[in-house]
Amino acid sequence: MRITDFEASYLEIPFAEPGMRSIAYGVKKSWGFTLVKIFTDEDIVGIGGQVSTMPGGKYFSKILKAAMKPLLMERIIDPHKVGLFSAYLRSLRPSSNLSPRPCSVEMALWDIIGKSAKKPIYKLLGARQDKVKAYLNATTKAPRWEPDEIASFAIKNLEGGFRAIKTNIYNATEVQKDIDCVKAIRAAVGDEMEIMVDAQASESPWGIRNFSYPMALKIARELERLNCLWLEDIIPYRLNPELCKRFAAEVDILIASGGQLFGAHTFEMLMKENVLDVVQPDVMNVGGISELVKVAFLAEMYNKMCCPHTGYVPGLVTAATLQAAGATNIPYVENILEPYATIEVRDSIMTEPIEIGKDGFIRIPQKPGIGVELSEKNVDRFTVT
Repeated sequence: MRITDFEASYLEIPFAEPGMRSIAYGVKKSWGFTLVKIFTDEDIVGIGGQVSTMPGGKYFSKILKAAMKPLLMERIIDPHKVGLFSAYLRSLRPSSNLSPRPCSVEMALWDIIGKSAKKPIYKLLGARQDKVKAYLNATTKAPRWEPDEIASFAIKNLEGGFRAIKTNIYNATEVQKDIDCVKAIRAAVGDEMEIMVDAQASESPWGIRNFSYPMALKIARELERLNCLWLEDIIPYRLNPELCKRFAAEVDILIASGGQLFGAHTFEMLMKENVLDVVQPDVMNVGGISELVKVAFLAEMYNKMCCPHTGYVPGLVTAATLQAAGATNIPYVENILEPYATIEVRDSIMTEPIEIGKDGFIRIPQKPGIGVELSEKNVDRFTVT
């Protein structure tokens, strides 16, 4: 089998009103999304994608096409050489929101391999589980949640099957308002839902989310009393891993992060040094499906939790994450289901949605490859030329 062509296009997938609250850009009205397709001489087309949220994200598709097409057709040639492509990814500079690695291309290569074998990817990697528990991300509603409002939202989704929910500490100057929301959730759902909290600070350059060490300790103690499972992105672990290690040792609540990091080697250092208790590789940043599986295996070895970061992404990326989860012991996968990004919105470029079962689990997609098919009608509708 040979690669015959490569395409990359930029989509803007509209949110439901009023949109998504963003600390950097106010209220966002759509996802910027780069969709890639790899064509072969056996008429198998592999698909992958990654969010392009930063200014200029719409130009990433042009950069990808210019860089990836000759690489794939002249050096990789055979889509089964996904390992060779992963080695190429490791040679690039560290990824960021401004200069993402082309992990979407790695997803598309795996999609071809699965479709050629007529199996979902996780079965080719060594199936371990057919479903994984979902947690609901309720962190970025616009306008921000009120305690009674988020409590009602939690109850509604508990009845719909969810057994875990994540909210946030949005602003360092108004911490108590967000703590009150967590209290309202716990009072409403009792012990029937796990609660996670995201401070969204350790990767934030925007100032108002930078928490002092004493304030971070105070927040952690409050959340411990509310029996929360983890506290995410509270200490700048990349700028000061020793400080985060000290913080993780000082509190009982689990400390989570890692959504922007590349490579299993990076996560191994953080786990080996006990900087993080919960690692959150993102398939769009970590290096694709292969690298996500490696991080999950390392987490098991170091007795840590691996719960992939899949918030704020269309369902195509969720499907790729689920394929990695099916080959590992990943306990939770993140799921967006807010007023702005319902399942219908999240999965609008697919022919079928990825739904949550009444038991709170998402089943790993069973179709060959990544396990989903594109709605070409909606892809055309959302493509920006």
